[in-house]
Amino acid sequence: MSKLVFIRHAQASYMSDDYDNLSDFGIEQSKSLGRYFNKEGIRFDQVFVGPLKRHAQTFNHSMEQLPMNNRNEPVFLDGLKEHNGPEALRVKHNEIQDIYPEVEGWRREMDLDPTLKHRNSLRIFRLFMADWMDEKIVVDHPDVEPYDQWKKGVKAAVDTIFQSLQGRENVAVYTSGGTIGSVIGIALGLENGRTIANLNDSIRNTSLSHFHYSEQGFNVLSFNEIPHLTKEQITFV
Repeated sequence: MSKLVFIRHAQASYMSDDYDNLSDFGIEQSKSLGRYFNKEGIRFDQVFVGPLKRHAQTFNHSMEQLPMNNRNEPVFLDGLKEHNGPEALRVKHNEIQDIYPEVEGWRREMDLDPTLKHRNSLRIFRLFMADWMDEKIVVDHPDVEPYDQWKKGVKAAVDTIFQSLQGRENVAVYTSGGTIGSVIGIALGLENGRTIANLNDSIRNTSLSHFHYSEQGFNVLSFNEIPHLTKEQITFV
């Protein structure tokens, strides 16, 4: 039996020009994760890392907290990338108010009070994501990989990890919240996009979700754990 821990990346630079880059706060979260691994004597037989900068940065800053003999050389898997939900929303930006009448009011609030931009932009994103992931909204654009195609890529990456286990007992996977939600869907047999989108909303930065894999199947052991973070360090974006 193998135990796999899927780790969501640390806080990225939300609403900046380059979201795919850890914030200073995210770097500290990553270091806290590494210190936790070191304190608890947690060692990994293999580590897989997604292709995004925030995945690699979270891995690197956490591993730097471990003794050299406990550090792992990662295997990068493209299928561990995040979905194209933000890109899909940008493509549909001008149509959103026609699809969801409440968006007009939220945008007006942001114009009047810029401090509401973070809250209301997340409202819009979550509303859109649930329908896009349920394929109720189709985005035909060269920069947007269809959700179903992305989901197949996640499944292929998980299958690659399974095939590589070969007796390895402890495996870490650094990836994104949407990917972890999809992996939970695989383990639990969930197909509903809205349910998986709701899971994604609750996954905290650098949280740990544990799974067991054996000949008997692939099962969720725990979800969204943050034993390494203080209350002040908890973020969702």
